[in-house]
Amino acid sequence: KEWLTNSPDAAAEWLAQAAAGPGRDQGMAELARYWQVRNPENAWSYVKQVADPQVRQAIAAGVVFEWRKSDPAAADGAWSSLSANN
Repeated sequence: KEWLTNSPDAAAEWLAQAAAGPGRDQGMAELARYWQVRNPENAWSYVKQVADPQVRQAIAAGVVFEWRKSDPAAADGAWSSLSANN
């Protein structure tokens, strides 16, 4: 978690190469949480990489909540696309 806070881009690069599974999903969820207030659109890119539907849905809700504060239309569109794919 410290690595993610100090160097989120490096953490993202490492996770992108990690094998699929619960550990990778957790890492992507943490990246989404890190970015959800700072840059919700960027956070959404990590939400989409979470394989587990339950984890993805849970983290997506937080990102959309924050994103709606700055761009409700984009947040709603992202939520709709996620719901359509589940």
